[in-house]
Amino acid sequence: MQLLKAIILLFVLAFLALKSYTQIFSESRVKAEYILLLAGYVEWPDSIVPGPYEIGVLGSNSIYNELSFKSGTDHFKNKSIAVRYFRRIKDIIPVHILFVDREENQNIRKVWSKIKNRPVLLFTDSCGDYDHIMINMLALNKGGKPFELNKKNIDDAGLKVSEKILYIGGREEELREIYRISEEQLEKVRRELDTLNVVYKLQYEKLDQRRREIDSLNLNINRQKNQLDQLSAKISNQQQ
Repeated sequence: MQLLKAIILLFVLAFLALKSYTQIFSESRVKAEYILLLAGYVEWPDSIVPGPYEIGVLGSNSIYNELSFKSGTDHFKNKSIAVRYFRRIKDIIPVHILFVDREENQNIRKVWSKIKNRPVLLFTDSCGDYDHIMINMLALNKGGKPFELNKKNIDDAGLKVSEKILYIGGREEELREIYRISEEQLEKVRRELDTLNVVYKLQYEKLDQRRREIDSLNLNINRQKNQLDQLSAKISNQQQ
């Protein structure tokens, strides 16, 4: 039991490192990173993903914009990413990953009816209906687990979730029944967490550099446009 708590603590510390980026980046950007990070620990049947991974977003323009930006710069499981925006529940079509904004939590059962028995990984935001969640992100700036996970619902969708995120998001009684963890596994988890923290720090720095380059490019474009406008006005005056 103490060993299980130690592993959960290690993963909490890793995800708290991601939370600290909310001081630098917007909450929407951090949540977009969470979605891809956690989804990376879930496996789809190979036959389900012949092309790009499709991510659907219901009700959050900011999350959609962040994921769309990443789709143009990054890959997921060595494949490209396609992002769709759903304005209404009835617009939802099958995708690999579906994020539902917290404002739609009261309609989660309707959303569930659209994806039930399909290989769709559902992400919710602070949803209180445990029976209708798969991965439920919790408040970023509060203590406790950063997310909770319903393994049964993920299994029923035909997906396979890694034990690594079950350690932190799964319910304790479920973990006691499923896993018997050795000291060797704990040491392996520690090493993987060290690597994970380094990788994501570099990714955030790279993303920030890309943003600054884009801002600089836009500034130069605007400056050149102003110069052309001034030149055009000068020529027009001379012609007159």
